[in-house]
Amino acid sequence: MLAPFFSSQAAVTVVDAAAPQQSSQKPAKPEANPNAQLLYQLQLLQDEMMRMRGMLEEQQHQILQLKQQRLDDYVNLDKRLTELSQQLEQGGSKPASVIAPVSAAPVSAISAPATAASAPVSKGDAGSEFNAAYALIKEKQFSQSLQAFEAFVQKYPATEYTPNAYYWIGKLLFIESRYDDSKKAFATVVEQYPEHDKAPGSLYKMAEINYEQGNRDVAKQQMQLLVERYADSPSKVVTNIVRNAREFLNKHYP
Repeated sequence: MLAPFFSSQAAVTVVDAAAPQQSSQKPAKPEANPNAQLLYQLQLLQDEMMRMRGMLEEQQHQILQLKQQRLDDYVNLDKRLTELSQQLEQGGSKPASVIAPVSAAPVSAISAPATAASAPVSKGDAGSEFNAAYALIKEKQFSQSLQAFEAFVQKYPATEYTPNAYYWIGKLLFIESRYDDSKKAFATVVEQYPEHDKAPGSLYKMAEINYEQGNRDVAKQQMQLLVERYADSPSKVVTNIVRNAREFLNKHYP
């Protein structure tokens, strides 16, 4: 029974599904025949699947590149801010980026990890270990940097570097798409170190994550708290964060 079918379809081009096909070319449409039409539709579906698979792989590659670029931007910005702060201090003027907390509603619905008491540690030891963990970010060894910062806050839970370490833990966890853990790290900065210059940025990132997760009311409350708490800061860095928070509120909560 198959011989008549193949003889009647001698003009139909048989396409090898394994051979590469140009996305702009489609198989020739056969004459009206149920079996030939089915073969034609199957070939079209195979071509479409190959095209969609290529698009998906390209998008995944672009997402990885964007995440890499975003963390690079964070590192460069933090480096510039640190250099600016050092220059101002050397000039005899310390940037007033520390604002006393105001009475407000709870910052988040997430409990921050408790800070354990610790014996005094050598500033030199803590500083060198912090710098070593931070250097891993610049070397793009993000997993190793995250492990180093997590070990740092366990070893040095009460130093001047500890808030910065939690801040970078939050950043690195965010890059890894571990959003709940990222919020907890940022919450530690906001709730335990509200006067630190990393607190406004941490609060902003918490609000952003909550918004993307669908916690819109919490995100709004956090952005409003950020504006209220840090609106009078003379620090240009904090002022920019407050401005971004206002723009966020105007855009998403008109």
